[in-house]
Amino acid sequence: MNEQQRQQYLGAMDIQPWFPRYALPEAKPSSICEWDCGICPEENQQAATELQSVTEPTSPAPFVPLDKPVMRPSDIMGKVTRTKPENIAETTPVKASPAQLAERFRLVTLSINTDCLIVSELPSTGMNQFTHFHERLVRNLLFSVGISVEPDLYPALFDWPIVGNRMDQNEQAAYEAVHGYLTNQFGLRRRKILFLLGRNCVRYTLGRDVDFDDLCGVSTDDHQIRVVSHSLDALMKLPALKADTWRDISPLLTHT
Repeated sequence: MNEQQRQQYLGAMDIQPWFPRYALPEAKPSSICEWDCGICPEENQQAATELQSVTEPTSPAPFVPLDKPVMRPSDIMGKVTRTKPENIAETTPVKASPAQLAERFRLVTLSINTDCLIVSELPSTGMNQFTHFHERLVRNLLFSVGISVEPDLYPALFDWPIVGNRMDQNEQAAYEAVHGYLTNQFGLRRRKILFLLGRNCVRYTLGRDVDFDDLCGVSTDDHQIRVVSHSLDALMKLPALKADTWRDISPLLTHT
């Protein structure tokens, strides 16, 4: 089809032709229109007749209802009813609760002799280190129950979280770190007498599920005498706790 015939078709369909007036940048050159075509009038008349036959509207055939009944989806699939699931908990995924982060704490460990080990809680902030007042309190407590002390004590501090460590900071990680530290550095299992002083000391040495108040006192576990009581720092701040501490450690007199 040449350009003139195309324009005749477009005019018969009432479509207004459009021609660009400007050449767009980087556009492909347009083809030259063939206006002076040699189409005879018979061919033009035939093209117009064909176009009119294509575009002429035709009336649709009349609708004749069938004798068969109209089928509905319910006739094939049955009546569909929405049922509520019996147990929503089984279909709904349960989100796992995030691990609880361990609070900051500081422990001091004292190797009294080859058989006795003391682990006590200290304040986790400030410059409250193990002082000579703490050492004098330790010597008085051990003297009251008949335990000999080495002339020189070398306190070792353990702070949580560990600075520069990218491991998890939850309570399980804190328990594993404290337990591994005491086992590898101080032979936790081979000590015959173990003092655990303070709530966090008991929590992160024996496990998260233990109760400090229930464990206060003297108990025997795996041929090891374990003593649980208040921390050294708490005894220095609240002298009234010394009566409770004496009640916790006094049974050692019968054991030793």
